[in-house]
Amino acid sequence: MLTVKANNGEFKEIMRFQKLARADLKNNLSKKKMKTLIPQAVRATYIGGLLMLCAGSIVVSGSSFDAEEFLSFLTALALVVEPIQVN
Repeated sequence: MLTVKANNGEFKEIMRFQKLARADLKNNLSKKKMKTLIPQAVRATYIGGLLMLCAGSIVVSGSSFDAEEFLSFLTALALVVEPIQVN
């Protein structure tokens, strides 16, 4: 009588499945890292642009800005930039 083991290739299939699962997990994690990095880069660009604009306005105005006007300018600038970020 000839009998065949049903689980003869089970270990090989388990190892193959684990290998594929690890590769898929690694690919998904790298995509998620890039998705979290992109908004940080955009935010850094906006902050850098704001700082350059603020520094440029101080240089152009000389000493005619006092603290209240500068704070008002920054608030107005933030209100202008915010709708641009949403779109």
